[in-house]
Amino acid sequence: MKCIPDEVQRSLSATPNAEKQFASWDRRINCRVPREMRIEISRCGHFEVLEFHFSKISLIRRGYGKRHTCDLRKLSSGREKAKIIQSLFSTRKQASERVLSFAISTSSTATSRGDELLRVNLEAAFKMGYIGQHGVATLHKYKYSGVDRSYVAKYILQPYWSRCVNLFPLWMPPNMITLTGFLFLVLSAFLGYIYSPFLDTPPPRWVHFAHGLLLFLYQTFDAVDGKQARRTNSSSPLGELFDHGCDALACTFEALAFGSTAMCGKDTFWFWVISAIPFYCATWEHFFTNTLILPEINGPTEGLMLIYLCHIFTGFVGAEWWARDFRTSIPFLSWIPLVPSMPLYKLALFCMIIGAVIPTVGYNIYNVYKVVQARKGSMLLALAMLFPFAVLLGGVLTWSYLSTSDIMRTYPHLLIIGTGFAFGYLVGRMILAHLCDEPKGLKTGMCMSLLLLPFAVANSLTAWINDGVPLADEKKFILGYCAFTVSLYLYFATSVIKEITTALGIYCFRITRKEA
Repeated sequence: MKCIPDEVQRSLSATPNAEKQFASWDRRINCRVPREMRIEISRCGHFEVLEFHFSKISLIRRGYGKRHTCDLRKLSSGREKAKIIQSLFSTRKQASERVLSFAISTSSTATSRGDELLRVNLEAAFKMGYIGQHGVATLHKYKYSGVDRSYVAKYILQPYWSRCVNLFPLWMPPNMITLTGFLFLVLSAFLGYIYSPFLDTPPPRWVHFAHGLLLFLYQTFDAVDGKQARRTNSSSPLGELFDHGCDALACTFEALAFGSTAMCGKDTFWFWVISAIPFYCATWEHFFTNTLILPEINGPTEGLMLIYLCHIFTGFVGAEWWARDFRTSIPFLSWIPLVPSMPLYKLALFCMIIGAVIPTVGYNIYNVYKVVQARKGSMLLALAMLFPFAVLLGGVLTWSYLSTSDIMRTYPHLLIIGTGFAFGYLVGRMILAHLCDEPKGLKTGMCMSLLLLPFAVANSLTAWINDGVPLADEKKFILGYCAFTVSLYLYFATSVIKEITTALGIYCFRITRKEA
């Protein structure tokens, strides 16, 4: 028992033969781990925690991240020992670095013999795939900070949202509300695909009303989930990651819905771009300032209101109104000089870039610059975090330009969904880095979503050299691109949800906490 400090030995001495039983348990563990094992002693409340660090260890899936409790006196049974050992160690699942924690305490519960029960809590508090040991500790201390300065939200929408939250039962978890709101937008985009597969034909007018209603419901559910979390006392870092992750994907599906409303065709991609750029920059700003700041006029409030009002208005005038020259659709604008003829939706696109995107991005950069200067950091290092998104955008635009089949026009849904999920992966990695307090700077893991872009560009480039014939069919390539980014994002999302719920002892779609 050389590895056990005096305080723990005194606790063990309270139970007859406990030291002998623990020594037997300790020997059994030592025979299953490498010789490089070292032991550290740390204080955790009234527990003494012995952490066993080792370079390699294996865990079976059944015991991955679970907490095990057993009575020390039962360890004299060989069957009980084998059961606990097998639930912790196996050669089926390898891991590069694991930490196994033993929390030893004495209970005041007395047995029939008058002996005190001595229990051992075995917890796999190991380094996970996306979250390190430091990240797990940070998650327990994390608190969300946000400011919404919108007057519309404060005086109109907040009272409405406060009433809406009472319509949801207390057993309904906030993440379920978030997911339901997100699925409204998926349904909206699906309706647009059914009635306008290339986003250049007018759908039935009732579809526009459906788009407006579904977007309004999404905004409501997106606002109510946070109130439900506070109402049920179930706020957590997972809720923030889940909420913002769905919001990042919402940019994709709402762009597709608006593309069908305004008959934007291949230009629908640019409507996704003008929603993705401010969202990414706002997430980047949040990473440095630790506070999500929504100005007096912002996208989640006034921006969404404007869009669902456009959907509803289009239900009355028809989608063709957007496709006509803006001087025809809005006669009082016919006096504007030096502006060439263009569809109304293009004029709206340019107005949004000039009036909303550029000021918002400038505001984000200015706030990050102030924080970096105050901390005497490197602005170049901060700007490096924008690099993966710039590569994603540049790669897709290059691919589209070189494409012989004009993928933006021919496969708008596949291109936007594939790029949107790659964007969601970038945003998710940045949010996770913020939650886990990772160092500032470029995250190389974010570049996984860019893996297929060089091959796609090279494939299109060969068509220019080879008389318009690419090495691989572009339809198959864009299907593979979409499948890859969606699969990558789903793997990332499910893995992170599992790791955070394990680290915090919570569920994703249940309010009750996990039993220790």
